[in-house]
Amino acid sequence: MKNSDKICAIIVSYNPDVEVFNRLLNSLAEQVCHIVIVDNCSSNGFVKWIQDRTVPSRAIVYLDDNKGLGYAYNIGIQQAKALNCSYVLFFDQDSLPSPNLVFKLMSAHHKLRVQGHQISAIGPVFRDSRTGHLSSFIRFAWFHFQQIGCDNSTLVPCDFLISSGSLCSIETLDAVGGMDDSLFIDHIDTEWFLRARSMGYHAWGVCDAVMDHSLGESTKRIWLFRWRNVYQHKPFRYYYIFRNSILLYRRSYSPIKWLTGDIMRLIQFVLYLTLFCESRRSYFRMILMGVVDGTRGISGICHHQS
Repeated sequence: MKNSDKICAIIVSYNPDVEVFNRLLNSLAEQVCHIVIVDNCSSNGFVKWIQDRTVPSRAIVYLDDNKGLGYAYNIGIQQAKALNCSYVLFFDQDSLPSPNLVFKLMSAHHKLRVQGHQISAIGPVFRDSRTGHLSSFIRFAWFHFQQIGCDNSTLVPCDFLISSGSLCSIETLDAVGGMDDSLFIDHIDTEWFLRARSMGYHAWGVCDAVMDHSLGESTKRIWLFRWRNVYQHKPFRYYYIFRNSILLYRRSYSPIKWLTGDIMRLIQFVLYLTLFCESRRSYFRMILMGVVDGTRGISGICHHQS
């Protein structure tokens, strides 16, 4: 890692578990130059806790309302630029990087740049905090998302990364632009990677970089055409998942392969919620609202979350 590589970790918080958050801070404080926390109006005592917490090179931005993940990330990016950082590292509040994560990511980024690649972002393998399952990387294919394992490779080209754990240069963010805050929460990373991809920037997975991360509120192992672990969210999240998918279908830079795979993913959600989930009425109400609003082109926060 070069001395000129100033990395700013951006964490968006919203009523986090302070013990988990503390582990994240301790790990990042040893690996990056700056930590920027953007709090989306937490109401669980987190603000007082973080004010009393001593974290080196820390900046905190308190938002007076929950303005969504994309808006908060963009605030964090602005802070990173003000700190003259050359890279940002995005993190969810419930992720935990391995001790050498940042070094692995930066080493991979430098290697790819030397080889002449135009990089959108690079990201680690994540280990599910509940099941211990290691993730694969994703490539778009007709009517499905192809899971690419690491095998004997260290660097894997992919079409998409989850935002948490992803490393991106400020130079790339200036070229591609920031996050689309009109989506509020879901598909913010998807939209950014699709936009970057259309501009010639490509994502890479780093196989020897690992972090712990939890997707969804809970995990259930089911058989639906094959055995799989399904990550289940609260009902209101499915409003954003379905609405934002439909909004992205209209974007000129959304590739057809991604669209067909995403449609199949939404169908699988409906099958799962129908066959395996309680409180079906609440889920289907939010899905229907999302489909209607997506079709009508409505974005922003949903004021009927349940």
